[in-house]
Amino acid sequence: MGGNASPELADLTLSVMEYRYLIAHPDLQTKLCGTMRYMDDLCCISSENFMEISKEIYDASLPLNRTNTPDNQADYLDININIINKNGKNHVDSAVYDKKIVFPFKPIRYVHSESNMSRKVAANNICGQIIRAARIANRLSSFTSASINISRALRQNGHSVPFITKHVLRALHKHHECFRKYGNHSKSHLMFLCTEIIKNSASPSGTF
Repeated sequence: MGGNASPELADLTLSVMEYRYLIAHPDLQTKLCGTMRYMDDLCCISSENFMEISKEIYDASLPLNRTNTPDNQADYLDININIINKNGKNHVDSAVYDKKIVFPFKPIRYVHSESNMSRKVAANNICGQIIRAARIANRLSSFTSASINISRALRQNGHSVPFITKHVLRALHKHHECFRKYGNHSKSHLMFLCTEIIKNSASPSGTF
């Protein structure tokens, strides 16, 4: 389609199909309550036969392509989702998914230190990416792994360690509520966390 209104029209079209199906099948509303859609990307965690149901929801000209092989794992938008069974109960584990890793080339993700763009752009980029990682990852190890990758990419783009450290700390302190789920979110612990992120980003494969 290509027009300015194309995303809205596509979203409305799919929404109408979904609404009509749910009205006609009220018994499946609970079963499908764990289904999420963003534009044409869908994620369903509440129905094992959603691929079959989708054939009744959407027009035959809109076939779904399944992108995950194991039933308990999927990459949805920028989130890696794993359903892990612990002691007979299922738990959802989420981490940052970077689709750029499958590109056949190395994309430029962050502003280079020698760019003519304002340094504020790079500073805000650091803060935004750190907060994004914290909101996605439900485990501290997943958050730190994503943060190390962010810091490493910035160092490779010529940004200094003091500059990266300053703005990683800014993100950790200004949005400390995002880190409560990891347990200790005191200022001293956040400082330690920042130090470890920067230290491990010096290595091509640093983790902790």
